[in-house]
Amino acid sequence: MKKLPVSSFGKRPFLVLLACLILLNWLSACAQSPSLARGKSPQPGPPLQSQMELEFQKAESLLLRGENDQALQAFSNFRQDFFNSPYDSKVLQRIAQIYFSRRDYPEAIGYLELIIRKYPDFSGIQGVRITLAYSYFYLHDLKKAVELMREIKVDLL
Repeated sequence: MKKLPVSSFGKRPFLVLLACLILLNWLSACAQSPSLARGKSPQPGPPLQSQMELEFQKAESLLLRGENDQALQAFSNFRQDFFNSPYDSKVLQRIAQIYFSRRDYPEAIGYLELIIRKYPDFSGIQGVRITLAYSYFYLHDLKKAVELMREIKVDLL
């Protein structure tokens, strides 16, 4: 039996393994991004802001079509994916609106009070306060409902 010559790699199995891992890693990256295979740097995906806007619009569209269960899920996912985003006050308001429309007033109250605490300067804060007062009214807590209605500032002019 003829003995095969030992290559320089044969004496260093660690280097062979390392070279293979580097090659596999590079091939995997090329498969995921064809621009890498052509020697170009990867192009970034859509900006986070655009993705955020797109996800918000998808959830809004579900709500407008009356698909409240799917809208609730979409808004909840949005909050998880884009925590403390510029849309957070609107997302919280939409979630509260869905619970209010389901007559789940305790759940709606939780979100409405969170909006008031977290976003006191929110442009829709008066609507949030009114919805909160109605929620207490429907739960037969008339004292709290009247108290909240008295706090609401109304600009008639």
